[in-house]
Amino acid sequence: MNFNEGRLSQLISSAGHVVDISHDTVYRIAAVALRDPVSGEAGRVLARYRYSDSNPLLTDA
Repeated sequence: MNFNEGRLSQLISSAGHVVDISHDTVYRIAAVALRDPVSGEAGRVLARYRYSDSNPLLTDA
């Protein structure tokens, strides 16, 4: 696990798979993406999240 500014930003599995976690401007999880294992660059987005102003989750994909 890696953290940035106190927020979870990356998970690394025992098999070496890397998942990046991005946050919105108020530090809620906005997206979860799997890194390309060959290039190490951002890869497939696994989930995206949107929130209302009052905080409840509006949509996920």
